[in-house]
Amino acid sequence: MKVLLNLLVSPAKAVFYAVIGAMFYLPIIIVLIFVFLNSWIPPFSARILERLTKFPVKVEKSDVRLIEGKFSLIDLSLYNPAKYDQKEGMKIRELDVSIKWGEQAKPYRKIEKIVIDIESVTWVRSKKGEINITEFSKNISPFIYDLLDDKIKYHINTLFLKIGKIRIIDGTNEGHVREFKLNYNKEFNNILNVTDRSVVVLNPQDVKTVLNTLNQDITSLGFNFMVRSVTAAYIK
Repeated sequence: MKVLLNLLVSPAKAVFYAVIGAMFYLPIIIVLIFVFLNSWIPPFSARILERLTKFPVKVEKSDVRLIEGKFSLIDLSLYNPAKYDQKEGMKIRELDVSIKWGEQAKPYRKIEKIVIDIESVTWVRSKKGEINITEFSKNISPFIYDLLDDKIKYHINTLFLKIGKIRIIDGTNEGHVREFKLNYNKEFNNILNVTDRSVVVLNPQDVKTVLNTLNQDITSLGFNFMVRSVTAAYIK
């Protein structure tokens, strides 16, 4: 009888110790996973952005919260190619994407919120007359065309765009530097290119509408040259 009791108790002990062990070690494992992700994602995302923009990119850190569906790149710097005297091209405080996992089984990408918080944009013209903003826009144009041509299906609930300041450095004018505070804050809602009848939203808009609104806003603030520099990349 004693042997039989020992046989019955042993599995119970094993399960008990396994549960206690899991309760003790699981938080540590989760923390280690997040530490690993947040140390691995910055250089990995920088390489992806470099392939997309063909400009050098550095990402200082990331904030990944898988359970919450939050993915952030923090202190992102985009540098100009070597042919420009000025190294700095764009500084982004935060690039944040939030999703709801329960809505990802749909035939399109559902994004709850995107925040693009740009600290500064530096417009640079080289001594040969090349403009970094035009080159950057030309490099990312295939991605923009994919968005416009409906090759990527998506529905973005909210997009927040912030631009702090604009710096102008003209290499054809002895590298004269000018700096302007822009403090641009804009919220765009219901950006989508989905034709699914199950998606019903008020005042939907597409990427083209968002870009046109942005161009109009920047022009009204007195920075039409920035708009011209971007649109020059799309003139064939």
